[in-house]
Amino acid sequence: MKLFLAIAMKSGKAVSASDLSSPFALCFTSDEEVGCLGAKKLVDDIARKGRVIGKYVVIGEPTSSKPVYAHKGYIFLEIIVGAFKDSHGKDKVKDNSAHSSNPSTTTNVVEKALPIVIDELCKFKSHLENVADSRFVPPCPTMNIGGNIRIGREKKGVKTEPDKVAKNIIPRGFTIECDIRPLPGQDPADLIDIIRSSIEDRIRSIKTAVPDEKFYVHVGAKRAFTYPMETPRDSYIIKAVEEIAGHPAETVSFNTEGNIFNKAGSETVIWGPTDIRQAHTDNEYVRAELLKEETIEKYIRLIRRVCSERSD
Repeated sequence: MKLFLAIAMKSGKAVSASDLSSPFALCFTSDEEVGCLGAKKLVDDIARKGRVIGKYVVIGEPTSSKPVYAHKGYIFLEIIVGAFKDSHGKDKVKDNSAHSSNPSTTTNVVEKALPIVIDELCKFKSHLENVADSRFVPPCPTMNIGGNIRIGREKKGVKTEPDKVAKNIIPRGFTIECDIRPLPGQDPADLIDIIRSSIEDRIRSIKTAVPDEKFYVHVGAKRAFTYPMETPRDSYIIKAVEEIAGHPAETVSFNTEGNIFNKAGSETVIWGPTDIRQAHTDNEYVRAELLKEETIEKYIRLIRRVCSERSD
């Protein structure tokens, strides 16, 4: 992506405004990794002025210089389970730390609930694998279970001291994080509702170690959804980039701000140099051949074609 920023600026500088019949702009947004917050703000700010960001949008995420017309979405899922001693229906939470020498004094949530949560997540993952779109590799939505697991009690909206995590303290809670990459047409909120319902039903059936304990379950998104994107294959911008790139449009399994722009009325293509396999790795690099003028020239051709030859 960093290479594309340089290419975009150099391409824009190479085209004189007097040569264009339609406006052209470079937009740089922040916080793509935490829910595309910058793109959402940009689109919303422009919409308040009664305008669209642009008829066509090119996002320079790494696609090995092949045009992309569709991608999967992204859900950062968080599941928190804890056991709390209820204070007669009040919001106040009592501390119920317990030494492992006396296991009857509090519920071992890791022992009782974690296997159930993992089981429900695996069932849901199997369900996802039965849904396929052959345009993608892999063709099904994917789910990474337990990308991060923390032992210790947490509760949304309730101030509690973090649990002591030690081999001789009974664990009263845990947090497990997962990511899900849904296909176009799948609603992230619906997927989370399915997971929440199945986990809550199973957790309710667990008997706690002491009568005044109750389970708390939170299943939700830890950050804003990134929705799947799909631009029609016959879109002008897709066809134009296919011709200039010399490659048919494809799909990818990572995600971008594309859906935000499409939903706002634009038509988006993902088209950038470098390979996604280099992203988020140690010792990132850029191949020397991508720094040549011929790489920049392709983007200059697209600007001229869309903003000079295209009447709308």
